[in-house]
Amino acid sequence: RALSRLSHPNIVHIYTIELDGPDPYFTMEYVDGGGLDKHARGGTFPIAEAVRIILETAMAVAVHTGRA
Repeated sequence: RALSRLSHPNIVHIYTIELDGPDPYFTMEYVDGGGLDKHARGGTFPIAEAVRIILETAMAVAVHTGRA
């Protein structure tokens, strides 16, 4: 539920988190272009690209949670 409160251009927005009986599910914003796996060359990212993605994500979470 904490993730659904995040709002940042680098974080996909989660709209709802529900239960279908005992099974949890969530609905989230549609982002065109495929997942990270489709953008990886040869099954992995070059180190510099992986670091950039992790850094952008970490900064987005840090800024939103006031920990930057």
